Amino acid sequence: MRRIFTLFVAMVATLSAVAQSSGTFVFAGKSDFYSTSGDTKLHETVVESDTVVYSGRDLTFPSMSANGFTVPSFTIKNTTFTGGMMGVTWEKQTFEAAVEVEGETKTITGTSLTGTYARANNMYKLSIAITFKYGKMPMPITYTFDGWYVKAYEDNLDVSVGGMYNYSAEGKVTYYVRAYEKDGKTLLDVAIPDYTLKNTLMKDLFVGGYTVKGLEYNTEKGCYYRNYANDGIKMKFASNGGTVSEYEINAGTSGKNVQELLVKLDEQGNATSIVNNFKIGKMPFGLSSTFPGKVSASAISTETVGTETGVIYDIKGQKVQEMQSGNIYILKGKKVVR
Repeated sequence: MRRIFTLFVAMVATLSAVAQSSGTFVFAGKSDFYSTSGDTKLHETVVESDTVVYSGRDLTFPSMSANGFTVPSFTIKNTTFTGGMMGVTWEKQTFEAAVEVEGETKTITGTSLTGTYARANNMYKLSIAITFKYGKMPMPITYTFDGWYVKAYEDNLDVSVGGMYNYSAEGKVTYYVRAYEKDGKTLLDVAIPDYTLKNTLMKDLFVGGYTVKGLEYNTEKGCYYRNYANDGIKMKFASNGGTVSEYEINAGTSGKNVQELLVKLDEQGNATSIVNNFKIGKMPFGLSSTFPGKVSASAISTETVGTETGVIYDIKGQKVQEMQSGNIYILKGKKVVR
């Protein structure tokens, strides 16, 4: 009996230690910020993409603004919760925090903090609600947040230009992937980073980052996928140290060109491959980036597709009758550009 009790105490201590030293988790999601007078909401602001950081027992909230009034970012330290690796619950509690505003220290007095941090299906969700007074404000403020864990992946990036010239981005880059549930589906949002390619045929290139939202699992492709040609995404680009300009991802192609992002996840929900096929503005050729590096820069394998003499495939592995100018094809097992 003593042995069982000892093991139980050790397990509880371990879970508590894990909760306190679990590192820093960034959550992105929707927030609601408002002051109240009785039961009436005043000066409400809804932010579709806000960020809350959960680290050990500390919670860091973003700057909050409504109707010209702003509460700066602040951290609530040493919150009290129950639970462990699979989930945490914050029962209602009070709190205090302090912020520096133009050399003056202002106190944040919290009357209520409640919430949960839950893990299910390799996804992590944070739901928090806090009510507090800022400085000498007579009315309380409420901030609610529902967000999903944003995971950072740092590695090398390989880029194929026109399907014929291969380069590696300078230094390591970081992708941010958020897995979340919506309308009964698991979706991904992926933040693609800026990067630089040195000594290309067009000399040095700067390729700006952007975010693709709503990747959905595609059974045929065996990964999370989105054709974002019609999403209205813009990106920044510059060559040879020139002026950085903004371009539409699919400008001038009338939707004919496929801009696609493919993400593979393992059983633990970790991204093992991120492939991005796209064109910049009216450039006659496409780019294909692969992260992590050192794997095929194409969404398909050219070792088994397009090896037949005289048979032409497009970049998605589908047979075509003839090649169109400016597009990438596979002929006799090799990628070519018309």
